[in-house]
Amino acid sequence: MRSGAESVFFGRGKRDVVLDVHEVRAEAVSLVFRLAAVARDADKVQEVGGSWLAGVDEVAADAVVRYALGLMTTEVVAGLLAVLDATDGTLGQFVTEQFRTRQDADEFGGGR
Repeated sequence: MRSGAESVFFGRGKRDVVLDVHEVRAEAVSLVFRLAAVARDADKVQEVGGSWLAGVDEVAADAVVRYALGLMTTEVVAGLLAVLDATDGTLGQFVTEQFRTRQDADEFGGGR
């Protein structure tokens, strides 16, 4: 770590994660949150992303969430899940399932 200002802390009980921000694909994390908010709550469209997200339906949003998860490290996904656990159980379950699928693919040589 270079300094406290360049780290991100995600509390996860005994599995706390501290990341250097340079390891975090911030645009992917942002995309997950923005599209997830649109997919789950249409009233948040303007709040989270502006009018370009207005036409994104839940199926398309879920596809982009899967893509964004593919760009993230295991540690970043763990942090994302910690946040989702506290805010949106349904979305947290979806992200967990998608990440588990990615881990399975990795085990058999199909992923990162």
